[in-house]
Amino acid sequence: RARVRRADDGGARVTRRAWTATEIETLMRLYPDTPTCDLARQLKRSVRAVYQQAEILGVRKDPALNVELGKRVAAHPRSIAARYKKGHVPANKGVRRPGYAPGRYSTKKVDSPVMVGAMLHWLSKQPTCS
Repeated sequence: RARVRRADDGGARVTRRAWTATEIETLMRLYPDTPTCDLARQLKRSVRAVYQQAEILGVRKDPALNVELGKRVAAHPRSIAARYKKGHVPANKGVRRPGYAPGRYSTKKVDSPVMVGAMLHWLSKQPTCS
C-alpha cells in the first residue's frame, strides 16, 4: 500500500514502496503461470502494481494460462447473463447510417488520405517510418 505523509506545505504526498530483490525474483518466477490477483495477494501489492512491474521486467503470461482464465471468465454467471439471447434482433438491424450510399467509397483513389474521426488513414496502407 502507498503511504501518505504530510508535506512541509501541509499537503499530502504519496510515497510508494520500492520492489525488493526477493519480490522481483518471486514475480519473475510465478507471474507466467499464476493468476495476477493471487500473486498480488501473495506479494501484498495491488494488481495494477504487479502488472506494471511485470511490464517493466518484460515478463509475460503463459498462453495456456490465458486460455484457462478466459474459459473461467466465460463460464461466470454474470458473463453468461450479459450475452445476447438466441434469436435476439438488434434494434438497429437494417438501419442505414447517415452518409451511407452504395458504392460511395469505391470512387476514392487508392493512395488518398481519408479522415476517420480525428485520425488520418491511408486507403492502401499506413505510412511507415524509415
